[in-house]
Amino acid sequence: MKRRIGAKTCAVVMCSLMVILGGCGSTQTEEVQQDMAVFVETAKPRVGELVLQNRFVGSVSPAEQVMVIPLVSGEITETFFEVGDVVQEGDVLFTIDDEVAKLQVKQAQVGVQNAKLNKENAEITKNNAALGVDSTIKSAQSQLNTQQELTQKQQQAQLDQLQQQLDSLYLQKDTTNLQLEALYKSWSDLDKYNQPTYEVENKVAQVKKSIEGLDQQIEALKKTIQDTNESYYTQNTEVYEQTRQQLANQIVSSQYQEQQAGVAVEVAQENIRNAQQSVDSAKLQLSYYTVTAPVSGVIDAKNVTEHGFASSGNAAYVISDKKSMQVTFHVSEDIRNTLYLGEDIIIERNGRQYGAKITEIAVAVGTQTGLFQIKAKVDADGNELPGGVSVTIIADTYRAQDSLLVPYSAIYYENGQSYLYVMKEGVAVKTYVETGIFDEETIVITGGVTKEDDCIVSWSPQLADGVKVYTN
Repeated sequence: MKRRIGAKTCAVVMCSLMVILGGCGSTQTEEVQQDMAVFVETAKPRVGELVLQNRFVGSVSPAEQVMVIPLVSGEITETFFEVGDVVQEGDVLFTIDDEVAKLQVKQAQVGVQNAKLNKENAEITKNNAALGVDSTIKSAQSQLNTQQELTQKQQQAQLDQLQQQLDSLYLQKDTTNLQLEALYKSWSDLDKYNQPTYEVENKVAQVKKSIEGLDQQIEALKKTIQDTNESYYTQNTEVYEQTRQQLANQIVSSQYQEQQAGVAVEVAQENIRNAQQSVDSAKLQLSYYTVTAPVSGVIDAKNVTEHGFASSGNAAYVISDKKSMQVTFHVSEDIRNTLYLGEDIIIERNGRQYGAKITEIAVAVGTQTGLFQIKAKVDADGNELPGGVSVTIIADTYRAQDSLLVPYSAIYYENGQSYLYVMKEGVAVKTYVETGIFDEETIVITGGVTKEDDCIVSWSPQLADGVKVYTN
């Protein structure tokens, strides 16, 4: 048992003395004692939360401390702030000789102008190529139409000539037929008057032969006209297709030139963008020669002088934001596992308390301390909590939520085991329990009783297992 074991032992001794004084035969006294009940106070375990707090020692520092490191090297031409001065974000801290950087900006700007001029020339070439395409298409169409019309006229003239020859043959045939009719009439008249007709007959034969010759010439000429027409159709189709193809090739060539001119314009536009990027890059590089404050705060350190040399990679100024302070402390792994980002903690110094929130929890132990570093942002500025001072940190660590809670005074210990008394039907029943975290007033019960049990929370020297008890 804990501190109440001594009291209980005294009670047992007193009872033994009473028995001795009363004599072994005092049966009535024993019955009276057995009938006596002990007054106790009881309470049911309540379901709630128990939070334990721990105290740690930490140090205060600005939450934001910035080292200003130039991005370029060179001779420092001027500085504007000293240690202790207050600066605002964007204030010029110092300048570095920038003559070479300015020259690079001018050269890049000339490159942009040249690129724009090249684009203008490319656009002129593209416009001329587009006009050339239109001109080629119109010229090709005109040439095709002109050649077709000329060929048709030439062919039509030849056909007209053949047709004239055919008409002439028809006329000759008609004339010859009239001659034949006249001869037939003369022949008939000679027969009528019994005159000799052999001369007329010879002439008729000659005229018929002439007509036959004319018919042959007519048929031959008609065939010639038909063949000529068919030949002209085939020839016209072939010539038209050849000419059309040649002109189409000229058009495609002109269109290709236009496309190439368009590509040249796109290339020129891309060159302008690249040249402008070079200007932007040169201007950005030039801006590096004017070093400004990245944050507002107080100058803690200055490591450069006028006409000295600024080296890229070395801190020239150190600026601290005194309006926002942080506290740093170290904890064991067990404690670290109970903390979380954003957790509210309390900072104490000289009797005053300040609120703070955990902002950083280390994932590895420090090589020197063997502990985990914790940082928290404090609701105070550098005037209230100067940098470098030591403070006390109060943080909630171990927690038990939705747990059974009983007064710590109700728990007893025996041979390393914990127990309490539960009142059941007017009797104190010794009940072993499993316990969790505890503070000076409350302890967590993890097993052994339920929230419906009436736990005895008062102490009495007569309280023991099986003793009758009562409450108000």
